[in-house]
Amino acid sequence: MKTNRTHWNLLATSCLTILFASSALAADKPVNSKDKAPPPLSGMVLIPAGSNRGKDPDGREYDLKVNAFYMDCNFVTKSQWNAVYTWATAHGYNFDNAGSGKAPNHPVQTINWYDCVKWCNARSEKEGRPVCYRVGVNEYRGGKDGGVKVDFAAAGYRLPKNAEWEYAARGGLQGKRYPWGDTIDHDKANYLGHPSGLAYDTGYEGNDKRYLTDDDPFTSPVGSFPANGYGLNDMAGNVYQWCWEWHPAHPNAHRIIRGGAFSYSGDYARLGSSGNCYPENSYFSIGFRTVLTPNDKTTVTPK
Repeated sequence: MKTNRTHWNLLATSCLTILFASSALAADKPVNSKDKAPPPLSGMVLIPAGSNRGKDPDGREYDLKVNAFYMDCNFVTKSQWNAVYTWATAHGYNFDNAGSGKAPNHPVQTINWYDCVKWCNARSEKEGRPVCYRVGVNEYRGGKDGGVKVDFAAAGYRLPKNAEWEYAARGGLQGKRYPWGDTIDHDKANYLGHPSGLAYDTGYEGNDKRYLTDDDPFTSPVGSFPANGYGLNDMAGNVYQWCWEWHPAHPNAHRIIRGGAFSYSGDYARLGSSGNCYPENSYFSIGFRTVLTPNDKTTVTPK
């Protein structure tokens, strides 16, 4: 699919609201001894319980408090998506989008919020875990239902809460613009260098040349850039990430997306930046990763 800069700018205008904010973060080092976790899960890391509060360089104050949870080290890849999607469609699930991706080890793209939530349920069920998402008393398996409810205590896969995402993305750092510090360049993330320049964007103008064909940018393989302090890759750039909540500027209309993307400039990838999108919409610039609530009583029996 051929795209151009104008296309991406239109998407930015129509789909995203950027909230600037930050603060010099005074992180309270947490540890809740009551948080018991199951054995480490393949491809996931345990994010410790605690709080992280302060002020970012761009002026936004934040106060994040979370319980312990597991998070995928990387985006859900196209190959991971396919494995669960194939199982799910054979077990009563239906999706709006089949998903796309540059390659098996690149993030899955072109999936809407509803697709991601159903995929989380299918992944849980496939592994013998309790599902997190229901409509009424029924497991959420199909359609676009605005009445989807989540059980955060269930030890199944789900999308991160907005606070969980930001707490994890900060990787334990205090008051920084990005997961690694205050400046961005193409050795740290796959993003669009700002055409007019940003004081904190020390990369070149335009897209990362490694992920560009005939002026058409694309995703990078997961894990192509250094991980943050919690061992998480791509918490800035590559593709946006769906979160659970409605965006406060558009309640009951737009869901939150975080992290920026390969087709957006570095200001969108800031930890103090929050975007939004209709949950039924799917774009090449949006993907996701999952989290899981620790529960040492969960028995995992893959199907």
